[in-house]
This record gives sequence, structure tokens and C-alpha cells, in this order.
Amino acid sequence: MGGLLLVVTAAARLLRFVLAKGVLVWLGLKESRREAIGTLLALGLAAFGDVAVAQGMGLDFRGLAVM
Repeated sequence: MGGLLLVVTAAARLLRFVLAKGVLVWLGLKESRREAIGTLLALGLAAFGDVAVAQGMGLDFRGLAVM
């Protein structure tokens, strides 16, 4: 399962690179905005993926729920 965390991290970094250097260039955004959007989306993907992998390993997050 630790390998899945590495895959999620690699996918997030790849997403950031593809967005910042490819897709968002076509929209004509400044480089700083491209980097910011790519970083935020990559961090979101990494957080979501890490939680999904942790739950798949049996870690229970119900105790962290905010009322």
C-alpha cells in the first residue's frame, strides 16, 4: 500500500507539470497564475488520493469529523 502513496504523489506532480506547462499555457494565463493553479490542483489531488489510500488500508477518519 505504500507504493500506492508514491503513485498518488507522482500523479499529482505530473498533473501539476502538465497543467502549468501545457494546458494552462493555451489559456494565455501568466506563468505565476499557471503555477498557482497547477500547485493547488495537485495538492488537492494528492490530499484526496492519500486519504483514499489510507482508508483503503483500514484507517478510520470518522473520528475526525467536524460537527
